[in-house]
Amino acid sequence: MPFANPIVLGGGELAIPGIHSSNYVAGSEGWRIGRDGNAQFSNLSILGSLGATDLSVDSLLLNGVDLQTTLDSMGRGLVNYSQFPTVDTLVDSGLIGTTETIIVQWDMGPMFLGRYYLIGWNIRTNLTVNTDGFRYRTRYAYNGAAVSVASPSFDHASYLWDGTSDHIHAVIWTPPNDLDLLRLGISIDRETGTGTGQWEMTDVNYAPSFWCIDVGNAPILQTASQKSVASGSPDPDPPTTYTKTYSCTWSEAYDGDNSGRSGDNNRLYQGYVSSTHGNTKSLAGFDYAQIMSDLSGATVNSVKLTYKVHHAYWNAGMDLRVGGHDYSSQPSTWGSTHVDDNEVTYSNQVEGSTYTKTLPSQFGTNLKSGAWRGIAFGPGGSNSFDYYGYLYGNGETGEPKLVINYTK
Repeated sequence: MPFANPIVLGGGELAIPGIHSSNYVAGSEGWRIGRDGNAQFSNLSILGSLGATDLSVDSLLLNGVDLQTTLDSMGRGLVNYSQFPTVDTLVDSGLIGTTETIIVQWDMGPMFLGRYYLIGWNIRTNLTVNTDGFRYRTRYAYNGAAVSVASPSFDHASYLWDGTSDHIHAVIWTPPNDLDLLRLGISIDRETGTGTGQWEMTDVNYAPSFWCIDVGNAPILQTASQKSVASGSPDPDPPTTYTKTYSCTWSEAYDGDNSGRSGDNNRLYQGYVSSTHGNTKSLAGFDYAQIMSDLSGATVNSVKLTYKVHHAYWNAGMDLRVGGHDYSSQPSTWGSTHVDDNEVTYSNQVEGSTYTKTLPSQFGTNLKSGAWRGIAFGPGGSNSFDYYGYLYGNGETGEPKLVINYTK
């Protein structure tokens, strides 16, 4: 007994719009065979021949992209190549002078709108005067029209050659419409100098040759940015990071009453050991003008202070108090209004040891601006012997140094 609603009619024709798998999603997955002749398969194995009389790639997908679109975007390689036959003599077409002259032309095609072509040629030129300036231009005409010095050119540039020179030129070009034939001509003329020239093709290495490569369809254009500012001045170079060392240029120690300490050999004293000198302190000067110049417009990354302890009262070392001062040269007395003391303290600085300390950020800020022009040591926080000792000073091995790392 036949079905009331058959799937197929007599002869196998589908009676319903189509059949499909349970996971069928149009254009995505599963399979479907439609009454209208359209079908979709996720995978297809063909054991025999395909048997298609007209296979169009328009409807085939490659990784989800229309195959024709993929093929169109691909370059098709070398589509035209020509080379002049070799001869045994120079070919001059008249000696090259100040009059622009077409020296050779050739045809290529067809070429298609929307595709990009790399068009190139090479030629050898002989000049009678070295360093004369000659100009090549590539002129063109469409569909069989004659090429002349009045024809449009891709571009032109001047070159200086030394005697005999091989020249290779190439340009990327896209036609304004479909072309059956593009005719190209090379012209040459002298821009500077007084000599003449010839072009030659004496063997296969010198014979002029011309080529055209299809590099693909029109790309998505990107925006380029220029390396200049509105004023026309070049942009600044990318910042560079520097590390510079500045040696101490002077040093002086001062007694508790702010007077200069005599007979100290430029050493940098700090703290109290007796009432003779009281609670001592010291100043170290640097080439502040050079530091300010180097740091002008810069970002200060770090400031380090290197020093060597000559003597400390305790074996455990001295507690060194470090600050800044604004003296441009060595003063005879200590003035508290010129010194910002005890910005940072380094404990247990042992006699005979050399230290490099990274100073707080305010040292970089103040040295850059000139608010500070050197380093201050002390006075001690009290008359405790914990603070007493002295450092090597200007002119001695171990004198204070500033190491500044900055970017500008």
